[in-house]
Amino acid sequence: MLKTSFPDKETAKAVFFSAPSPEGIIMKNAIRKLFSLILVLILIFGNTGYTDLECFAADPEIKILDIDDSNPFDFEHYVNEPGADKKSGNLITITESKEKNTKTNDLPSSYDSRDYGYVTPVKNQSTTGTCWAHAAMSAIESYELKNNNRDIDDLNLSEAHLTWFSLNPNSNGANRASDGVNLGKNAYSNGGNWRYAAIALANGEGANNDSDFPLSANTGDMVYEEDVRYSATAGTGLKDIEKLESFEEIKNAVITNGSAMCSFYYNSSNLSKKTVSGTFDAAYYCPEAETANHAVTITGWDDNFPKEYFKTDPQSAGAWLCKNSYGTGWGNAGYFWISYEDKSICQYLTFSTFDSRDIINNYSNTSALFESVIANYETYASAYTARGYERIRYISIYNLQGNSDVTVSVYKNLSADGKPESGTFAGSCKRFLSSEGFYTFDIGGVSLSPGERFSVVVSTESPEEVNIPVETDSIGVFTCGAKESYLKVGKAWLDLKEQGLGNTYIFVNTECDHQLNSQVKSPTCLGSGSFKLFCSRCGKVETEKTSPALGHDFSITELSENNTNETVYTHTCSRCGATSIERHSHQNSSNILTLSELIKLIFESIIGRLRR
Repeated sequence: MLKTSFPDKETAKAVFFSAPSPEGIIMKNAIRKLFSLILVLILIFGNTGYTDLECFAADPEIKILDIDDSNPFDFEHYVNEPGADKKSGNLITITESKEKNTKTNDLPSSYDSRDYGYVTPVKNQSTTGTCWAHAAMSAIESYELKNNNRDIDDLNLSEAHLTWFSLNPNSNGANRASDGVNLGKNAYSNGGNWRYAAIALANGEGANNDSDFPLSANTGDMVYEEDVRYSATAGTGLKDIEKLESFEEIKNAVITNGSAMCSFYYNSSNLSKKTVSGTFDAAYYCPEAETANHAVTITGWDDNFPKEYFKTDPQSAGAWLCKNSYGTGWGNAGYFWISYEDKSICQYLTFSTFDSRDIINNYSNTSALFESVIANYETYASAYTARGYERIRYISIYNLQGNSDVTVSVYKNLSADGKPESGTFAGSCKRFLSSEGFYTFDIGGVSLSPGERFSVVVSTESPEEVNIPVETDSIGVFTCGAKESYLKVGKAWLDLKEQGLGNTYIFVNTECDHQLNSQVKSPTCLGSGSFKLFCSRCGKVETEKTSPALGHDFSITELSENNTNETVYTHTCSRCGATSIERHSHQNSSNILTLSELIKLIFESIIGRLRR
């Protein structure tokens, strides 16, 4: 790189305006060349300023941060009779919330979602480490019951499928094992957290009915082949997971969504054995700031729950009602109360879903939990190749900071260089996100064609430091191809593959871009008709109607006499040509028609002619 040493202002002025000398001429020429270079840059690139000239910087420094609370929980596994309690390593770091112990008077003093039928039955994780999956699925089930009119008798989501495919990522993504080997059956004893659930569900790996993938104490019964990875028998897609901070947010989430997920440190020595009016209330209070090792769902609260019911008295009354995953034989029919002042409780989360039955494709470049971020950059992107005639419906991302204005934009028909903004702008959606979490944007429908390259660009504005999740060596062996994931630096797009980094976390769900055809079957005299409007691409029926049979339209077409003194009437259907014979016996041997017969014949003949 050319380096230029500049004199101070007075020396430069003296040299520039002094009598010509060899040194002066050289300095003047150098200054003129410098001014000319600046002018050329301005003419070429416009008045961009130094910030925009960052696009010329080679290999900008990218800061990678480890996220302490992204590490999986190594949950202790307690059954009905817990064994020895011990602390686990490699757990999340507790972040104390100043608002955590602040009550609000705007909501009822007590509430129980069970009273309204918004909570599914208690389940038993047995000896597995799947409390995180049970808590997440229970929260999703509550949302489905509360907001999507699901039948509680027909709603039971599979924790086994979620656990297996969360911790055994597909070959297109990284995995947690440092040697690149998936966990296999060890997934059921590994533990996990909400980010595991989010990535699996965002990739279309579930949710499934428990009857298809039941949880078993024998992990050998829960080894699944790849052909069921993207099974989604429950028709439920993950919309949002929002991190909650204040009492008011938690309570509103329980009322609005049926329940909320939380984590805490469980040790049986902190569980009260006291009874109140003969009822075991299973009151829990951890007086020390221990690290969380268990996850449950909050289904209600009582601001006046007596502090005396806890084994170690907290300072004031009040507790959350929680649904556990140790079976109905534990606690109070599977439930317990945890004090508002518990020192270990953390990671309050609320879940919401969307109907995924019309989703035909899911696009993402990773299926692994992230443990690192790119800091101090605001814009990143992922690029994909469309598999069919489809429409982008949902785009999902992680947001790792609060008070963020996040915009997702779609570009189609990317140029040969593959840069995210090289194609045609096709639409965008903006949301204000007040907290950390996983969020889905309804883009409204952007049409794609088979083989078309498209990109999703995510841009964040926040007063806080913006952190972008990214794959790094900390999660093991990852697969990142060229022209898959990008980071924007100034006006330039950097391919993260070339930076030695992995993929960013952007998930795209598409629906069929329907091509509607109609199928018409006309009704007949004896058969019903039908009308069907359907998609010739995916086969989905949009409209289907039936019409009743028309019935015969008979008229007399022939009249004859036979030797048995009968008058034979031949009736013929004007629609289908079917005939019907009607015979009338005469009361006498005369060939003369009676008056009534004559009137009837004339009447039927007239009607028959009119119908023709």
